[in-house]
Amino acid sequence: MKNEILFFFDEMIRQGTTTAVAYCSVHRASADAYFAEAERRMIYAALERTNGNRSAAANQLGISRRTLYNKL
Repeated sequence: MKNEILFFFDEMIRQGTTTAVAYCSVHRASADAYFAEAERRMIYAALERTNGNRSAAANQLGISRRTLYNKL
């Protein structure tokens, strides 16, 4: 899932949100919060794509169902 989060950051940079990314690189706690938010968005997007099917969402994200449950 880390690769997907890095892809998320790349997309943010392409969309012009470099200020937020630069800020996060200086402030570690903010960077952790950014990663947590990116992860949360990816999880909910996967759940939306799978109509709430948690097993299928976990499979799409490349994580176990237990990991998905823990992250929710």
